[in-house]
Amino acid sequence: MKLSTKLAIAHLAVLGPFCAAESVHQRKLRYSDKVVAEDIAATEMEAWERILSDGSMSVPSKPAPSPAPKPSKPTVSDCCGLPPGQRAKELLALYSDVSDPKDIVTPGTPQFKAFNWILTDDAFCVCPNDPGCEPVQRYVMAVYYYSTVGEGWTNCGADSTICNATASEERSGCFPGHTSPWLADVQSCDWCGNDCDDPNYPGCITQINLDNITQSGTIPFELQNITYLYYISNEDGTISSTIPPELGNLKNLSFFDLNFQDIEGSIPDSFYKRDSLALIDLNDNKMTGSISSDICNLPDLFFLQLGNDKDGTNDFSGTLPNCIGSLSKLKVLDVSKVGLVGTLPSFTQPTLQFLDVSQNELTGNLDGTNWGALTGLQTLVLGENKFTGTIPSSIGKIPGLRLADFTNTDLTGTMPSEICATRTPPVGNGTLEFLQADCAGTPPQVTCTCCTFCSP
Repeated sequence: MKLSTKLAIAHLAVLGPFCAAESVHQRKLRYSDKVVAEDIAATEMEAWERILSDGSMSVPSKPAPSPAPKPSKPTVSDCCGLPPGQRAKELLALYSDVSDPKDIVTPGTPQFKAFNWILTDDAFCVCPNDPGCEPVQRYVMAVYYYSTVGEGWTNCGADSTICNATASEERSGCFPGHTSPWLADVQSCDWCGNDCDDPNYPGCITQINLDNITQSGTIPFELQNITYLYYISNEDGTISSTIPPELGNLKNLSFFDLNFQDIEGSIPDSFYKRDSLALIDLNDNKMTGSISSDICNLPDLFFLQLGNDKDGTNDFSGTLPNCIGSLSKLKVLDVSKVGLVGTLPSFTQPTLQFLDVSQNELTGNLDGTNWGALTGLQTLVLGENKFTGTIPSSIGKIPGLRLADFTNTDLTGTMPSEICATRTPPVGNGTLEFLQADCAGTPPQVTCTCCTFCSP
């Protein structure tokens, strides 16, 4: 279910920040190791649930003597000690390298709102020549805020009635020490949902984690200028843009999670060239296109979820690339209900723990995979496809399998005794808790005396 996914993915951020002495690469590796079990558990629960259930002042009569003039407090627009108008001129030049200059000066655009806020309302007073990431970063974060209609956020927006730093089952929390509402007059690192955990680049945002706060609007391409960003999670809203291909320019991007939105278009080609990507979670959107074989250029990819668990309409027509079965770090693959055709790739890696290709138009037999080599596999969901032939007995060699679903296919024959032996006691002596096949009807399509559920 949606809530299970949100809880697990929120944990990705709650587990940070990491040890200051670690490099980004070390943090990413430890990050994936700690979180993958939670991600798999959440994704597994989604599949299991889907399978198992579906006043005014008066004026004195005489003017009073005028008091001695006092020095005026600088306004936001001249707070940098620059000549009048110079701050605006220099900031406009700076931000024109980030956004289209026409957007910055066009009333109503997120870029115009962000620039105007910095220039006239932001008491933090960022100056054009301030060191570090903040001058550009603050503008980009404001563009992001207005692009995703921050005025309507339900938590920690500038206009939100609450700013709850604690994570809930549905909503991500703030990183420790970074609990201010957005557009507050503190460093943008301290706005809830942002984190700056790279000791080599202090004050530079590395993570954005904002789930279930009713974001809408679009994802701005300006995020490419958050140079050290490696984690983006914006779950559960109505963001309806395509994924800006410029985000592929983020050299450290590792975790990209925009599920349960209204994202359209395809996975940008630039993502397939970003070999730091380890997690791509885009299930339940409105995406189209195909799954490119270039995805196999991502050596660190351990989590790929593109399916439709509930109300999504992702439609990745075409085949599942054969090379995907050879990704050495892949642990979770969920491409359920996305319109795939062709045959099932041969999976060869013992790292794979969760495989869901259900509710597609896949054909052929299941003999192309050496199932016994998939020693880490726990969940196997193959139902609602057009597979033919018999159920391979080698599936019984998977030592920790907990769920296997073969329902609503064209598979025939008898459930192998090797698989029945892996059922949990008292039926067998293994770990297989749920076993489902087309074993109802007279005669049954698949004869199974050890199944937990028989589909007609």
